[in-house]
Amino acid sequence: MTGNGSSSGAPGIAPPLVLLIGSGRTGTTWIGRIFDSVPNTVYLHEPDLVVYDPAFPVVPDPDDMPALVPVADRFLDRLAQARPLKAVAARPILKKPYRSRPAHLLRSSMIYGLRGLETVIGPRVQRLRIPDLVSRRRRQGLSTVIKSVTGLARLPIYAAARPEMPIVHVIRHPCAVVASLLRGIRKGKMPRPHLYDRQLRLPPARRHGLDRAAADRLDDLETTAWRWLIMNDWALEACPADARVRVLRYEDMAREPMAQAREMLRWCGLPWTPASEAFLEQSSHGPAAGVRYHGVMRDSRAAAERWREELSESEVARIHDIVHDSRAGRFYFADET
Repeated sequence: MTGNGSSSGAPGIAPPLVLLIGSGRTGTTWIGRIFDSVPNTVYLHEPDLVVYDPAFPVVPDPDDMPALVPVADRFLDRLAQARPLKAVAARPILKKPYRSRPAHLLRSSMIYGLRGLETVIGPRVQRLRIPDLVSRRRRQGLSTVIKSVTGLARLPIYAAARPEMPIVHVIRHPCAVVASLLRGIRKGKMPRPHLYDRQLRLPPARRHGLDRAAADRLDDLETTAWRWLIMNDWALEACPADARVRVLRYEDMAREPMAQAREMLRWCGLPWTPASEAFLEQSSHGPAAGVRYHGVMRDSRAAAERWREELSESEVARIHDIVHDSRAGRFYFADET
C-alpha cells in the first residue's frame, strides 16, 4: 500500500467513515467483504448506484471542484445513512455482534425475500430501505465502510471534503481489468465500455489528445485501457496532498492476503480479528476456475494472473502502449522509466 497523508491509523479510535474506491473489475468486492468481516463495521456495497444527487455528477467538471466540496460532504452523509437493498444484500450476510440473533435472522429474511421479488418487481426493489435493527446503544463505536466503483472521479473531492477520512484507492493491472471486462461481455454479464464526454474533459484525456472523434474509433480493449488510465490518473493527480488516501494494488492483496489485509485495516484504524482471518482463509483459497463472475470465493493468486492466459501478446502490447507512461501505469511499468 502506498499513498498520501497519515501512514498509520489511530490506535483504539475507530474511524466513523471509510471509503473504498476502485473502478469496476479491480477486486473491490472481495476487498469490501474483508472490511465487512470486521465485527464493528457497517458495510455498504455501492450505495451510490441507487442514491443520487443531481448537483454532484459522477464525473465532475474539474473547474467545479472547489464549489463541490460542501456538496460532497453532504452526499457522504447521505450515503453513510442510506440502507437500500442494493447496499446491504451482499452474500453471505455476515453475523455482527452489534445485532442480536433474532434481529439478524429477521433482517436476513427480509433481504433474501426482497431479492427473490426482484425478478417480479424489477430493479426498483434495490432502492427499498432495509432497517438496521440495531439499538442506539449498540451503534456507538461503529465504522461505516462505503464501497464504490463509480466514485473514482469524485475521489479528490471526497478527500478535500474530509481530509481525515481513510480512503483506500484500489488499482489493478490494466491487462487484468481489460481481460475481466471482455470476459464479462462474452458472458453477457457486463455492457460494452464507453468513454463519456465528461471523462474526455478530464485533464488526463486532454493531455493525450483523446477527443470524441478519437474515442469513437476505439475498440472495446482500447476503450477499457483508456478509461483505466483517465480515471485512475485523475484520482491520483487531483487528490489533495494532505488527504488520507492509500493506493492498494489488487495483486499485492492477492499474493499476500493476510499481511496486506492486516496492514490495510491497521492503517484505517480498524482491528484485526479472528473473523477477518477466517474470512480471508476461506475466500483466498477457493477454486481457480468455475467461480461466479461476481463471486469472491476463489484462488486469489490465480485470479490475479488469469489475464496472462486470456490475452494474446499483441493485445497486451496494445494495452501497454496506451498506459505504460501514465501516472497509474507506473504502478506496473515503473522499471521502464
